[in-house]
Amino acid sequence: MKNHLTPQTKTKTPRNPLAGLIECGGCGHKMIMQTSTGKRYAHIPMEQRLRMIKCITPSCTVPSSSFKYVEEKLLRGLEKYLESLILEEERISEGLQRETVEIRIQK
Repeated sequence: MKNHLTPQTKTKTPRNPLAGLIECGGCGHKMIMQTSTGKRYAHIPMEQRLRMIKCITPSCTVPSSSFKYVEEKLLRGLEKYLESLILEEERISEGLQRETVEIRIQK
């Protein structure tokens, strides 16, 4: 019996780089990305079409969001988190330098 699965297309960029990472704040299920399709969007290149992140639970009341908006919010959050880690590392480094100076003075 032959395998009738459709082969995966090889693209240079991931279709959804956030796949499996975004959870719905309303119901907790994973959210999916949906790209505008159909005849009315055929003239727009696929990479320029509107992409939305939405919950797949029919009863969920959380609205969908633009992929670009979610991506920007995520990147800002990661940037703030990285800044806080850098500041914490600097505080730890300064504390270690002070301890070294105090130990040398006490000798």
